[in-house]
Amino acid sequence: MSATDITAINEAVAALVKAMVAGDRAKMTALTAPQLSYGHSAGLIETQAQFVENIAGGNNVFKKIDISDTSVVMAGNNAIARHTFDAEAVNAGQTMKPHLGVLQVWAKDGGAWKLLARQAFKL
Repeated sequence: MSATDITAINEAVAALVKAMVAGDRAKMTALTAPQLSYGHSAGLIETQAQFVENIAGGNNVFKKIDISDTSVVMAGNNAIARHTFDAEAVNAGQTMKPHLGVLQVWAKDGGAWKLLARQAFKL
């Protein structure tokens, strides 16, 4: 486990959060793997295309996302990142303030870290 990899993962997590708040379709796509499995705390599982469209298409709008209690563990060319996720969002017209635990699996792809899997759970 190198400090450089840990820094890169933390930067990728932060970049994805920023892209989600901005609804930036290109950035969210670039930061996620085509095989993405994106699990929500209520049990919904999305593909990369569904995850990106749900946010970039305006169904789920994040006004603010804060992450805390971050940790990263390296596993070969993969990394397991955990954090607490607090947000202000509007989902299908309904205001929400999720407070969740999140587990992410990041995979190194051509020198870039991409989100391969994510599962949220209620705290």
